[in-house]
Amino acid sequence: MSNSKVLILSLIFAGSLSRVEAQESPSGEQTVAGSSGSPVVLQMGWRRGDPFYGPNFIELNAPCPGSSDKRCECHTEFPVTRSQEFAEYVASFRDEPVPVTYTVWYDKSGEPTSVRLASVGTWKRERFHVNDGLIGPRLKRNTDSSSSRTQAFRARSPGDCFSPLKKVAK
Repeated sequence: MSNSKVLILSLIFAGSLSRVEAQESPSGEQTVAGSSGSPVVLQMGWRRGDPFYGPNFIELNAPCPGSSDKRCECHTEFPVTRSQEFAEYVASFRDEPVPVTYTVWYDKSGEPTSVRLASVGTWKRERFHVNDGLIGPRLKRNTDSSSSRTQAFRARSPGDCFSPLKKVAK
């Protein structure tokens, strides 16, 4: 699918969702409160390089906090923003996870409905191509090449990548 089709589908999807703000209470618990998104930081592992996209391609992943399936991982990549500067910045984290901030919107029941990349470490959203940084759940890669079994996997996107929130008591 072309980048322009992905962008159009993303904009249609994001625009069709209701938005409810998540705020952090003094106790550190997130709650549903208003109509703008809430920043959520994911600590993501990283991989650099790809045979197709080249040596400066960056891929990030983390376990799915919103899924009960342990095979689920949240995945995002940067196929357009392949600058050496960005790749070296991510590589500077060495074996540590990269803090990736997303703005998350929740529905009235506290379920995540829409997300937008806010930053990767100190790199703000404006530095990335609009199609980079989209996040979604996927099945972890099978490292056992002898297994050819088909596996079922039910994913909620973006719900599996962000924990649901608790409602504000009225």
